[in-house]
Amino acid sequence: MSTLELKELSAPTGEVIKIAAGKTLDLKSQGSVTMPTGSVLQVLQASSDTQLTTSNTGMTDTGHSITITPRSTASKVLATCSFNAQLTNSNGLQYVLYRGSTQIGDIGIAYQSGATNTHFPVTQSVLDSPSSASAVVYKLYIRANGSGSVRLAADWGHVLMTAMEIQG
Repeated sequence: MSTLELKELSAPTGEVIKIAAGKTLDLKSQGSVTMPTGSVLQVLQASSDTQLTTSNTGMTDTGHSITITPRSTASKVLATCSFNAQLTNSNGLQYVLYRGSTQIGDIGIAYQSGATNTHFPVTQSVLDSPSSASAVVYKLYIRANGSGSVRLAADWGHVLMTAMEIQG
C-alpha cells in the first residue's frame, strides 16, 4: 500500500472527487475531520412511557431528560421533546425545555375550555448553543395552569426526547 501526502485535494470546476466503487474512504481512523457548518454530528434519542400527574402550578421537573456530549464548544444542539398530555377540567398545561437548571425554550401552552380529559399531542424544539464539550442534560418541565391536573404520557402516550448535535 502506498501513502500519498498532500496539502490540498481539489477537482476542476464542475468536477467531483469520487471514491472508486467498492472502496471506502475511512476518515475516522486516519485523524480528525472537520464537517461543514450545519452538518449533523450525532443524534441521540430517549423514550419513556413513565407517566406523571400534577396539579402543581410551579414548573416541575418531569424526570424526563436526555444527555449529550458535544464534540466541540462551537457545536449547537437541537433539543426536541414530544409527548401526549391529558388535561382535566378547564385547565391548561405549560411546558418548557431546560439545559440543566437553565430554561432554554419559550413556555408552550396547551389549553382546553369546558372539556374534560382532553388529550393533546405536544412538541417543543429548541436550537441551543451550550458552549460546552462536556455532558449537557436537557430536561422537560411542566406545570398545570388552572384548577385541574395535567397528566404527561397519558394513556397511550410516551415522552420522546431527541438531542442532535450540529456543527457550529
